[in-house]
Amino acid sequence: MLALVLRGGPLAAYDSIAALRAQLTAPAYYVAHKLVAHAGKRAIFQGRVVRASATDLLVFLDAAVVSGDLRPMLLAPVFEGIPAQVIHIDEDVLHVYTASLA
Repeated sequence: MLALVLRGGPLAAYDSIAALRAQLTAPAYYVAHKLVAHAGKRAIFQGRVVRASATDLLVFLDAAVVSGDLRPMLLAPVFEGIPAQVIHIDEDVLHVYTASLA
């Protein structure tokens, strides 16, 4: 998931989780806590990945926004191989990346 984000520019940017909700249409998502260490030019993922239903994910995101504790994370509809889409959420950015971008 991180490779897709590092590879190119976002397909879309959103101002809020509320605006992003319409993009979250898959029944389940992988949620990766975006904790990355760097060793030279190599990025090493040190976060955790969980699988969540879209409903549970939206409840979690809404609670994180209300509490002011929205941590950096990557979201992707459940996939095998390469994800078709990755959503990068951070304190200041909500970007959607797709694998089909050239």
